[in-house]
Amino acid sequence: MMPADYELAAMLPRLDTAIDALGAVASAGDGVLSLDATDLLAGYAAGETSPPAVVRAVLARIDSLDPSIGAIWARDASAALTAAERSAARWRVGRTRLLEGVPIVIKDLLDTADLATTGGSQWLADRRPTADAAVVAAVRAAGAIVIGKSATFELGCGNEDIPFGTVRNPWNLGHTTGGSSAGSAAALAARYVPLAIGTDTGGSIRIPASYCGVVGLKPTLGRLSNAGLVGLAPTLDTAGPMARTARDVALLFSVIAAVVSAVTPGGSSQPITRVGVPRPWFFDVVDDEVRAAVDMAIETLGASGISIVEIDVAHAEHGATLSWLITMYEAAQTYRDAPRELLSPSFVSRLEVGERITAASYRAALDARSRLTAAVSGVFDRCDALLMPSTVSTAPPLDDVDRAVAGVDGNWPDVLARTVAIWNVTGLPALSVPIALDRTGLPIGIQLVGPAHSDERLLHFAAHLERPPALPPQRTVI
Repeated sequence: MMPADYELAAMLPRLDTAIDALGAVASAGDGVLSLDATDLLAGYAAGETSPPAVVRAVLARIDSLDPSIGAIWARDASAALTAAERSAARWRVGRTRLLEGVPIVIKDLLDTADLATTGGSQWLADRRPTADAAVVAAVRAAGAIVIGKSATFELGCGNEDIPFGTVRNPWNLGHTTGGSSAGSAAALAARYVPLAIGTDTGGSIRIPASYCGVVGLKPTLGRLSNAGLVGLAPTLDTAGPMARTARDVALLFSVIAAVVSAVTPGGSSQPITRVGVPRPWFFDVVDDEVRAAVDMAIETLGASGISIVEIDVAHAEHGATLSWLITMYEAAQTYRDAPRELLSPSFVSRLEVGERITAASYRAALDARSRLTAAVSGVFDRCDALLMPSTVSTAPPLDDVDRAVAGVDGNWPDVLARTVAIWNVTGLPALSVPIALDRTGLPIGIQLVGPAHSDERLLHFAAHLERPPALPPQRTVI
């Protein structure tokens, strides 16, 4: 048996008392920052706190911690405080909206009319959009307060390119957050805000969510509008909600999905009773502690009455390869006129790879993508959802982000993208949920995947699994 820290959904959210490890002192307002968005809204309704008090606490926490973490690229404290005062006025007169007064950060690939949107690139350092991206407009209309822009790997590509500085994992500052939604995941883990929006082209929400111990949804492709998204690969890109709890992700998703009207959720009221476990490929290369935590989750589900079905996802080994080929080709087309001298050398090298992919190879990849999508969709005749590791290891050290796992060299298709990229290619909803810590105190994530348009159903099931614990009385290390 594993120790209690490894039980399903028993990962303690320990960061908001870890400030001493970063050489800072907690402020009196930090208590409200341990609340998720749902509880924060309840606190507003009960008059226990107010949007201005919360935003001031958020800004103070960022000032204290972000020099060490690097999650926030740009912010406007004055605008956030003004928005908070307006939210407080709405609470006083009973004219509240769904996210009234809840702080949120936005990945720097999504346009914001009042803040720079650079895509994490020096090339776009002076870019100032005149309008919000569709998902940003939706959260503002619902009353959320945009605190700032979260850091991203350059133009959403790679695992090392953040020209504006490294984002460090709040659980251990010597480890990566993953990416490219690095800043969004770190801001949640460090308890700056309860909500964030990321983007996902080949795992960019789920990898950092897993590494940072938060919840992240890559929605069904097409569920969210991409208007105002600084994209990488147009046929794979999607925005997605992130938070510390599944119920908060569901709340945020309900707001940003509402801007796409002609889609019906897929059976969100029907319970998930059959969970498929695709051991071939998805469990072939997995760190021992991650495997043990996921196996315990499966055992716990089975003991609760969920039917566990062994599944073989045919041709799963081709998912990451197709993702890489399509992404590189489309990125090269998207940025063919970008000035190479203003891009990082590693991003330029990826564009050069994409330029060598022929149009015929790209068309063949799209055809293979269609056939893989049809094959994968067939597994849901036998189960309601799939369950697997979100990532095959916990967060690697910053100086060894491509480390080998289970004896396999840390190349992108066979290791980092192994469990995630196929769901971008097939367009299926995929959700990463934290379930445990490894022996060094780094988070372990589990991934749930469902048929197209079952996003809400996955979120409901994940919320059922969650048992958010109380904070421990003392924390001295991250």
